[in-house]
Amino acid sequence: MNRRLTILLTNIALAEPAGSEVVVRDLALGLLRRGHRPIVYSPTLGAVADALVSRGVTVIDDLRKLGEPPDIIHGHHCIPGGEALIRFPHVPAIYVCHSFEVWLEGPIHFPQIGAYVAVDEACRDRLVHREGIDPKCVVVLHNAVDLRRIPPRPRPLEERPKRAVAFAKAAGMPELRLACGRLGIEYEAIGAAAGRVVAQPEQELVHCDLVFGSARAALEGLCCGCAVIVCDNRGFAGLVTQQNFATLRARNFGLRCLSEVVTVDRCVAEIGRYDPAEASLVAERAREEANLEKLLDEFEKLYLEVLDGARQPQVTAESHHQAVTRFLHENLPRRPGDARWPWLAEREQFQREIQSYQRAVVEFSDYLDKMERDQAKTWRQPEALGTRGSNKTVAIDADQLENSAGIGGTAAMRAQSPTSAAISGGPTRPPKVDALFIRVRMEGGRALSSGEGYGAPQRAFDRRSDTFWVSQERGALVRDNAWLGFEFPARERIGRLVLTQPNNAGFRQDLVEVQYRDRDDEEWCSAVLARIPRDETKSFIDLREPVRACQWRVVARSDNAIEEAHAWTPVSLEFFSPAARGPAGS
Repeated sequence: MNRRLTILLTNIALAEPAGSEVVVRDLALGLLRRGHRPIVYSPTLGAVADALVSRGVTVIDDLRKLGEPPDIIHGHHCIPGGEALIRFPHVPAIYVCHSFEVWLEGPIHFPQIGAYVAVDEACRDRLVHREGIDPKCVVVLHNAVDLRRIPPRPRPLEERPKRAVAFAKAAGMPELRLACGRLGIEYEAIGAAAGRVVAQPEQELVHCDLVFGSARAALEGLCCGCAVIVCDNRGFAGLVTQQNFATLRARNFGLRCLSEVVTVDRCVAEIGRYDPAEASLVAERAREEANLEKLLDEFEKLYLEVLDGARQPQVTAESHHQAVTRFLHENLPRRPGDARWPWLAEREQFQREIQSYQRAVVEFSDYLDKMERDQAKTWRQPEALGTRGSNKTVAIDADQLENSAGIGGTAAMRAQSPTSAAISGGPTRPPKVDALFIRVRMEGGRALSSGEGYGAPQRAFDRRSDTFWVSQERGALVRDNAWLGFEFPARERIGRLVLTQPNNAGFRQDLVEVQYRDRDDEEWCSAVLARIPRDETKSFIDLREPVRACQWRVVARSDNAIEEAHAWTPVSLEFFSPAARGPAGS
């Protein structure tokens, strides 16, 4: 293409290297190599934006900064795409849809758009059959990979897979880790779900034999020369072969491929089909068909068709005004009761409940602090309690404590999480106790959990009502495998634990075991097995006898998690030490 164009690309975010962020990055750099002037607009900037700027690409987060209009708009995502079309009402455009279901990927209806691009057949169906786009205006262009970024493989594929990586959406699937462990395969996860996002995943993928992933992640794995099993938390498609490659690519290795249920046994069976010779042939085909240079050729042809050819749009002032009105009507939040935006009312209610719950927690914490001060004063004045010459301890009425704290009401919170679980705002009333317990301070310690820190276990110890831990284990794997714990900097004498859970049966545990030890190289010892009533959200677990130890954990022992999506999601775990008794004869 001899014509040099100024091309405005839009994307909802340029922060972390995720799906569309990587697409826009590679397109911008590819267009720059070909002599064009790409400009990228996104309201959220970050590492990807910085990488583009370092290569000489203009990146902005405010369209008012553009002093002159581009030649064409290459839009991704309805909100920033619509902003660009409103800002430049006479500039022609193309619009790309990357998802069948994500609302941000839905099309916008502006007369400047000469062509809509779908990355697979599902996206085409969305544009044509759900959004009413003229089929003549829709073009299918599959995803591509910039092969310049991929280094040579340091070695051929092993005869049997030795190293596997769960990539992107597949990174949070415990079935994959368990399947690899069963087969003795070194396993690693790369992606937000695993807490590990890398800017250049291809540098690691070329060292792997097997990649688990979907959509663009699967395609990148193939182009890196790996065998690929297509799966993510939505479902399972299996090993990519020469026979199914065309079908899977037409469906972008995505939603419409993921029709099977993910199980450990299924993963083990599919890994058993691994064939390095077959995988190498599939990888060669992927590199041939999914080369970014070919996609850039197609986009350049499309630009010319929209600018000067058969796809050139006809724009009038009235048609543009109508498009702007429709865009605002479809995309601006309206009244809280609007059925299209139910989250507005839910969010308001959620905020009110959180505030109420937080006030109650603060009041309860203040009361506990006051109680601790009063206790210390009580031991200094034993005569006032009439305990001289006796070993009796102070009895605390838990019902009275709850009422004094002011949190015995019906305040509740709803956590925005995969559980959608309602969490009771008030503590479950424990039986009356015959000793005073003091909350053990957590300073200097660290949170522990199964899954090697997956799900941010520290959230269960931050004393906030709006955060929680989510176990990596799912479904039947939760029982006996999921656990949450804490390591104190020194041995603490623990007599009670208080566990707060949601009341959604699939995301709580009705039977837990408390265990303890001092060091990592010691076996865990059982302190108590506690059955929790199903209607109880805040549970007081008393040990048979107080125990001193550094490390403590609570292990899931029930079958609550019966569906594949179920997990264990404790809101908080607190430790309490029995107060010292008054000295005899004092």
